[in-house]
Amino acid sequence: MYCTHKGVEFTLPFKIIKTTQAPLISREIAIKMDLISVAAEVHHVRDIQMSNGEFEDKIKTEYKDLFKGLGCLPRESHVEIDRTLPPIKHQARKIAVAIKQEVKDKLQDLEVDN
Repeated sequence: MYCTHKGVEFTLPFKIIKTTQAPLISREIAIKMDLISVAAEVHHVRDIQMSNGEFEDKIKTEYKDLFKGLGCLPRESHVEIDRTLPPIKHQARKIAVAIKQEVKDKLQDLEVDN
């Protein structure tokens, strides 16, 4: 398939599938088309040497009010909906096998806490 973006022409591979979802492009193609960029280096925010566990504990202690409850907002919120658009339902995302049990345990903990 031929595609032009910002005056540059690309020849892209494509697959035809039967779905109601919006079409997607791969990460590789998005980079080639300059739609996204990948950082070449990692910048460290913290200057104190500590393990990931220590850093996590520090954050959870320093911002403990953010880690309480199920993420409810402290006040009323307002969301506007365009009722002229039809509702859509997305499929649930698959969970990686490596973390499936951890996610299941966390969901059970949340059910107990509620």
